[in-house]
Amino acid sequence: MTILTHNTESTIAKSSQKLLHTLGLQSALVCAPDSLQHGLLAMLCDEDAWLQAWRECFKYVDKQAVFVDEESFVAASFALQKIPDCACEILRLSDVLLAHKDALAPMLGDSLRWRDFHAAYCSSAFGNFCDRAHDFALLELLGLQTEHARYESVAHIAAFNPESALCENARVYYAMVDCGIDVIVSSAWSTFSFFEKQAKKMQQCAGRGTLDVPILHLSEVALIAIGQAVTPHKIPLEML
Repeated sequence: MTILTHNTESTIAKSSQKLLHTLGLQSALVCAPDSLQHGLLAMLCDEDAWLQAWRECFKYVDKQAVFVDEESFVAASFALQKIPDCACEILRLSDVLLAHKDALAPMLGDSLRWRDFHAAYCSSAFGNFCDRAHDFALLELLGLQTEHARYESVAHIAAFNPESALCENARVYYAMVDCGIDVIVSSAWSTFSFFEKQAKKMQQCAGRGTLDVPILHLSEVALIAIGQAVTPHKIPLEML
């Protein structure tokens, strides 16, 4: 099993690999070619080069490729349609975890750590190309209550139109916060990165006060649910 990620050294990649290892699934980390985090937008610049990059990437995949980034998964789905000789099966992290829920469920224990927490799930706008039902099903399994409204960020356009990305993401961010959530969950790297790094700018753009709503990747939510430590800037386990 191969984990395809934009950055093999990222917390998201490491936490995803740790989670799969905990479930007894061995995995290797491989960089996906759309490392600029533009998803399908990279295809518009040079489709031939984009496809060749994916062909080279799939050579390192052993049958199954697991994507921890929503946009990379969507991009790979389109690439596979144009690479008919590739026998690789692509999956999202939530697909794998739900397929192994019989192994995951006993690790959660009788008292779910997320029981009293309320979350919003925010996907990339590219999320329209994939079904998020598995993501919500996984969060339900982990005991995390979620707003089932469709929240989408446009963080992937920040390199092309930073002002529009900032204004729209600020609107989406505060729409979620105003629901009284404790945490934001996402499987899109651009969303995860934008909300963490541009928090102050979003607050200024929206004219709102300082807020500290953590954003977690699906893998981090699952690790917390089974009692595993996460990076220091995340929610301390003693709070759960």
